[in-house]
Amino acid sequence: MVALFGLLSLRHEVAQRGLRSYFDVRASVGNGRDEILSSSDGPVFAPMRRGSPVKNYKPAFPAHTMLLVLLGLLLSQGAGCDLGVYGNRYRERLAKLNERTEASRLLIPTYEGLSGLGLEIRLPTAMEGASVLPANNVELMPNRAQPPGITIPGLQFAREQFVNEPSGSRLSVYFYAAKVAEAADMEVLKTQIADLVSGRISDVPRWSNVALENLKGQVSTWETVTYSAAQPFETLPPGATGPDGFQLQTLEGKLTYYLKQSEGGAVILVWRYPSQIADQIGFPAAIEASVGSSR
Repeated sequence: MVALFGLLSLRHEVAQRGLRSYFDVRASVGNGRDEILSSSDGPVFAPMRRGSPVKNYKPAFPAHTMLLVLLGLLLSQGAGCDLGVYGNRYRERLAKLNERTEASRLLIPTYEGLSGLGLEIRLPTAMEGASVLPANNVELMPNRAQPPGITIPGLQFAREQFVNEPSGSRLSVYFYAAKVAEAADMEVLKTQIADLVSGRISDVPRWSNVALENLKGQVSTWETVTYSAAQPFETLPPGATGPDGFQLQTLEGKLTYYLKQSEGGAVILVWRYPSQIADQIGFPAAIEASVGSSR
């Protein structure tokens, strides 16, 4: 717009200059002086008689040239704005693509169906080949089928995987999926979960809302909380094989809940893992990508 106003002003000024030159010549002829108006570039007007039209008048900026210049500048201004807008959009989309590529890299390529929950999910690569545990069978598999000392309401799926650490030991990682079938009051459910862990954790953190984007750009909103505390994990020392080789070891660990209201109830996703291997298995970023992949 600034360029447009500037060029329009220039056109007006040039037009005024042309008119002034024309009338100056007419006035000069009218006074009886057949004279040549000259400039540093030489004669501009030939001698004229009274009343004769101005001949050989050459404006400093011919109209068609000025219009072409105006059009070119306007087009360049518009193109510059468009290129800037499209450049920003391209960079934003490229950043999103890179984020989704990184998220996909952290996950198993195929979806696992959680039919009882009405969704499917891509689990973190750390859970590839995980064993299926009998959900809720705490008597048979204490500290494994459910988190130690905690009951996840409506538990339907339990997975266990052992991850190698640099010392050669293998540490257990768990994934649990549950659904409270009846229409759940989310605040009541969160309070119940907090009460379950409060006996084991002195400083209970608050729940927070998080918007997660899947690989297609669709966004889902979850409520999440992570508890940190020393807790028992099944481990396999170097060279040992399970189940006879299992050893229960108390390690600093994380217990992460994701909760979302769904049709007919509330979905609960839980991960439990030793803190010392979090970076090695890409947690918690892989957990967030996994929850975001659910559909």
